[in-house]
Amino acid sequence: MAFLDENRLLEVRGLSKRFGGLAAVQNISFDLKKNEILALIGPNGAGKTTTFNMIAGSIAATSGSVKLAGEELIGKKPYQIASCGLARTFQITAVFFGLSVFENMVIASHRLQKATMLDSILYSKKYRQEEREAREKANAILRFVGLEEMANVLSGNLAYGQQRLLEVAIALATEPVMLLLDEPAAGLNPEETVSLMRLIGKIRDQGITVLLVEHNMRLVMEISDRILVLDHGEMIAEGSPDEISMNPQVIEAYLGKGVEE
Repeated sequence: MAFLDENRLLEVRGLSKRFGGLAAVQNISFDLKKNEILALIGPNGAGKTTTFNMIAGSIAATSGSVKLAGEELIGKKPYQIASCGLARTFQITAVFFGLSVFENMVIASHRLQKATMLDSILYSKKYRQEEREAREKANAILRFVGLEEMANVLSGNLAYGQQRLLEVAIALATEPVMLLLDEPAAGLNPEETVSLMRLIGKIRDQGITVLLVEHNMRLVMEISDRILVLDHGEMIAEGSPDEISMNPQVIEAYLGKGVEE
C-alpha cells in the first residue's frame, strides 16, 4: 500500500489484545506525525505497555493494524520491525553490562552493516570501512547523549541514569525513524530527568519521531506535542498537554470519582 500522507508516520487502527477472557487493549486507533513527540499515559493497568509492546512486536496483537510509513508491522518479528526503522528502549535497562559503553554502541551498529562473515574473516576493504564508520558513529552518538567520557567504562559500572542514557544511545545507533521510549525517566532523580527531557527534544530535532510511555507527568506535560490517555484498555482522551490536564475523564481516571472540583 502506498504511503499517501507523508506527514503521518505511524498509523494504528483497531489495535486489540485479549489474554483469554481479559481484554487488555480494546480497539485503539491513533496516528503519529513525523517529528512529533506523543505520550501514552494512563493509570496502572490501563493497557499502555501492552499497546507499546504490540507496536514494537514484542507481543502479538489479537487484531488490528500498525503501519510505519505505510508498511504493516503486525505479524513481523521485532528484528524485522527494527529493520523498518523502529527502535525501542525497555522499562528494565537492556545493555551488555560486561562490555564497555563503546563496545555496546559498536554492536548496535552492526545491524546496518552489509559486510559478510567472509569479509570479516578476510578483513576485506568493505569490512574495514564499515568497522571504521561504526566506530565514528558510536563516538558521535555518545557525544550527542553526553556519554563520550564514559566510552571505555564497563556498562555495568555506570550509574543507573547513565545506563538509561546508554540504552537510548544504543537505540539511536540503529538509525531509527521512530523511537519508542518505555518509561525512560523511571528511577531518575530530578536533575537526570531534566537532562533526559532535553535529550528527547534534541532527538526530535534530529528528525526522529518519539512515542513514549511515562509516569512522570512533569516530563510528559513539558515535552509532549500530544498525549493519548488509556484507561481499562480503552482510549479515553487525546489532545495537547493543556487539554489533557483539564479533561474531566482523565482527572477521574487518575484520581477516582468524588473528587471535588
